Amino acid sequence: MATRKKRVIHPADMQLRCYAQLEGDQWVAVCIDFNLAAQANSFEEARKKLHHQILWYVYDAVAGDDQAHGVDLLQRKAPVALVLRYHVVHAMSRFRAMRERVRAFCDLLPLSPQRPAAA
Repeated sequence: MATRKKRVIHPADMQLRCYAQLEGDQWVAVCIDFNLAAQANSFEEARKKLHHQILWYVYDAVAGDDQAHGVDLLQRKAPVALVLRYHVVHAMSRFRAMRERVRAFCDLLPLSPQRPAAA
């Protein structure tokens, strides 16, 4: 009888790769692991909006209206062009002078699907 190997969730599995880029006078924040984006006048506000969008996305995929398609939704990735842009932004954001225009960051995958509070 074959034993089933347990899958271990590593902390890296819980991190969602994101970046933000100043486009004109708006910050655009993108999560490449779910292909989500948000924009705002400041980096902090764009990041906050993206975080809220991630919470709703995960909730809907796991416990909400889109539960029937949850597996597909949680495995959805951004197009290759956005993934490449993330890696370029990640490299550029290491230089202090570039942080005024681009920033890479991680958001955490929610551990349990809870209906997010209104923004």
